[in-house]
Amino acid sequence: MALTLAPGSLVSGKYRLLRLLGVGGMANVWSAQHALTEKRVAIKFLLSELARTDEAVQRFLLEAKVSARVSHPNIVEVFDVGQCEDGRLFLVMELLDGSTLEAALERTDGRLRLSEFSRVMADVARALAAAHRAGIVHRDLKPSNIFLHKPLRNAPPVTKVLDFGVSKFLGTDDKLTQAGSMLGSPLYMSPEQAIGSSAIDQRSDIFSFGAILFEALVSHRCYEAPNFNALVVRIATGAPDDIDRAAPHLPEAFRTLVKECLIANPTHRLLSMDVIAERLMQIAYQAQLSDLELPLLMDRPKPTPPSPAPLSIPPLTTATTAPKATPDKRPLLFGFAALAVLLGGLGGGSLALRENRKGDDVFTGAAPEATDLSTSPATLSPATITPAHSHLEAADAGHATIVTGSINP
Repeated sequence: MALTLAPGSLVSGKYRLLRLLGVGGMANVWSAQHALTEKRVAIKFLLSELARTDEAVQRFLLEAKVSARVSHPNIVEVFDVGQCEDGRLFLVMELLDGSTLEAALERTDGRLRLSEFSRVMADVARALAAAHRAGIVHRDLKPSNIFLHKPLRNAPPVTKVLDFGVSKFLGTDDKLTQAGSMLGSPLYMSPEQAIGSSAIDQRSDIFSFGAILFEALVSHRCYEAPNFNALVVRIATGAPDDIDRAAPHLPEAFRTLVKECLIANPTHRLLSMDVIAERLMQIAYQAQLSDLELPLLMDRPKPTPPSPAPLSIPPLTTATTAPKATPDKRPLLFGFAALAVLLGGLGGGSLALRENRKGDDVFTGAAPEATDLSTSPATLSPATITPAHSHLEAADAGHATIVTGSINP
């Protein structure tokens, strides 16, 4: 018998649903309360029509596996995994209240200061360092997957890294990701992700981390392009914008850190998130003296996504050790692989970006009022969805991550 998801419904005999927080292409997220302990949680339900797809089920359960392997105060926690009477899978997660980093960077009032931002990103680096030590690569780091949780009204926010739905477990056979397929958000992905390499490790997260730093500090992204095809080709074949030229007023230590994260060749890129966290805390202390504010992010048009098309690129082999950083010169192998992207993508008219993971088109929010949740998320364009003041970022294509918030169509 199918379970009706509605306020008051009892899930698995112990979770009482309270209200719908958000819907997406793969999952619905509700706030709920444990019937006995009265603890409030967020529950993410895999859509029943996707439960028959093994890949969707495995991706859905990845967050629970990550939570079981990595316990860290800056990674969102999964408390329980269950199955409804009708076979629908669900995750029980901690309920967050606050806003995403993306929303915080776009606020016109109460903008983040450089010292605050440095501490937030140091927390993100510590969370990712813990994941990397456990052999987990996030692969989809972006501002909307970083959440500033406010457990208490007057307390400082607690940074949470969200959505490990496309993460990679190193040292295992990643059967969910075929060689040549592209996972992650194109707006922040690394060059090795852009060419569909199967040799992805923690250095890819470090590049994405550097891309977030660049955007927050400069107010535009390190790679800009008119559409996703052009963006992926540019990431695969070109160098990121120069932060020394774009923001010469910033502390040299910060600019140097960004450049070392954004080295295109992964063998020359920074290797350790622990080192990044330490350097960011030093920068935070120095920045506190200057009291600089972050610039307001520009109102950028969203690139139009391409139609899905198959993309097959031989995997890139990368070195496992990193010599001392040298100027950003892409190896010959990158040139050939990038050329394959250019010819395969542009010649065919489009690249096979994993459309369901493309950066900004996530469904944000909760439904505190009679918001039109009947609209299919697939028909919503990114431009119609604005960041929420509180929580759910990403019921998108199935990797919804807990949160409470508001939907602003």
